Amino acid sequence: DPEHRCKVLMMMDEFWAMGRMDVLADAASFVRAHGIRMAYVVQTKAQLVSIYGREGSENIFENTKAEIVFGVKGVKAAREFSEMAGDDTVVE
Repeated sequence: DPEHRCKVLMMMDEFWAMGRMDVLADAASFVRAHGIRMAYVVQTKAQLVSIYGREGSENIFENTKAEIVFGVKGVKAAREFSEMAGDDTVVE
């Protein structure tokens, strides 16, 4: 129903600290239709890989619509985010 009276943002800080919770990990892909948005907050992607494995953590990131990054420490993460940003130049 697109006319949901109340929209909900479920923000889970330190998501990895709860341990493996497959229902919450998969929720982003199907709760949108019910007016619910999921925000998984983690310090590094490696935290989710340690809990959900490579495929499970990729599933979480692929089913979220946005990824917000506040600085990176490692070269691997910096390269990944640089590649995601692309190399387009915008001239006004």
